[in-house]
Amino acid sequence: MAMRLKHLPNAICLLRLAMIPLLWVLALRAPEARVLFAALLAFAFLTDQFDGWLCRRYGLSTPFGAKLDRVADDLLLLNAVAWLYVLRPELFREYWPVLAPLLGGLGLSTGLQYLRFHRKIPFHLYAGKLSNWVTGVFAVHALIFGPAAWFVYLMAAFAAYALLEEIALVCTREDLDEHVTSIFARRPAVDDRGEPSG
Repeated sequence: MAMRLKHLPNAICLLRLAMIPLLWVLALRAPEARVLFAALLAFAFLTDQFDGWLCRRYGLSTPFGAKLDRVADDLLLLNAVAWLYVLRPELFREYWPVLAPLLGGLGLSTGLQYLRFHRKIPFHLYAGKLSNWVTGVFAVHALIFGPAAWFVYLMAAFAAYALLEEIALVCTREDLDEHVTSIFARRPAVDDRGEPSG
C-alpha cells in the first residue's frame, strides 16, 4: 500500500500550490465568487491535514516532501493573509495592534533561522500545524461573515504560541530539522537517510 501511495503526499502539496492562482482569480471576482472562493480555500487547508496524515500513517515522509509541504503551507498562509487584506480590509484597520506583532514575530523567527542555521527550517511543529488550521478556519469564517473579535484573538493566540515555540527552538537547539514536533518532545533518532527510525 505504501508503495502505491508514495507520491500522493507530494502530489497533494503540488495541488495546494496550483490552487493559489485559481484562488486569486476567484478573490478578484468577489463578492459574487466569495462563497466558492471560501470553499476552495477551506479545501486547500484541509489537504494539508490529509497529506500529513498520509505521511504519518504509511511512513511516506521524505526530506524533499517535508520541504515541499512547508513551502506549500507557508505560501498558502501568506496568500490567505493577502486575500483577507484584499477582501476584508476592515480586519487590518480594526485589529492592526493584534496582527502587527504576529508579522514581527514571523520576521524575527525567519531572521533567527537564517542567522543561526543559514536556512529556513521546514518546521512541522504540532503548534504550527494547529495554528495553520485555526488560521485557515478563521480566514474562511472572516471571508464569509466578516472578522469576529473573539476569533481574531483566538487565532492570534494560537499563532503567537507557534511563533514563540519556533523562536525558542531556534535559540536553544544546536541543530534542527523537519522531524522536530515540539519544544517539549525529545529529538527522534534518525537513520542514515535522515528519516525517523523505529
